[in-house]
Amino acid sequence: MLVKLKQNIALLWKGLSDIKGMSLTSNPESPIVFLKLEKSSGSAKEDLLLLEKMADLALKEDSVLVVSSKRSFLDKCRLPVGIKLYVSAGHIESDLLIASESLKRLASELLKS
Repeated sequence: MLVKLKQNIALLWKGLSDIKGMSLTSNPESPIVFLKLEKSSGSAKEDLLLLEKMADLALKEDSVLVVSSKRSFLDKCRLPVGIKLYVSAGHIESDLLIASESLKRLASELLKS
């Protein structure tokens, strides 16, 4: 299962490596894949709204469940807002390709500027 998980993580990283307007910032061996905006709007609230819209559209249009990360004033570690994907050994290749293509398409539509 561990070998399959590592293969799935690598496949998702490969699929998301050239996503326009976003960058992968998590550890390449972690099953939690984190994407952040390359350019902030200057407002964490605006950035979060944009990422929530992307997550909502991914679910609505492509049945891809991703999570937009939120900040809390209680957080000791202030991570940037972003999108989290959780990879498992149970995913099949087509699941990961659909997720990658969905996010790339939505990023190109929503992050035009």
